[in-house]
Amino acid sequence: MPALCTPTHRVTSPARLEALGLLGGLPRAALHAQVLAALQVILHVRRTARGRVLDEVCLLTPTGADRLVTVVPAWRRGYGLAPAAPALARLFALRSVAVPPVLSGGGAG
Repeated sequence: MPALCTPTHRVTSPARLEALGLLGGLPRAALHAQVLAALQVILHVRRTARGRVLDEVCLLTPTGADRLVTVVPAWRRGYGLAPAAPALARLFALRSVAVPPVLSGGGAG
């Protein structure tokens, strides 16, 4: 499965996407299905005086009976592993990509 990386603005949240979808006539459930089909991982990059740093890695997961998009952290700078870390490690493994040591407990948080 090919990977696609695209930058998004920090206000591109599920609520913001819902608003845009509704303006285009896309029902809420259909929008969430499209988001879940297209996106899996979000990298939160922050600008600092010394350049950009990775602050957080999150997974988009379906939640509830309606399967609405929920953003779940997998790793946070300064805190380390977060609830979605095992699921992110499985995504790496499913794609035959070495799981980074930080996700298997062997690296710095």
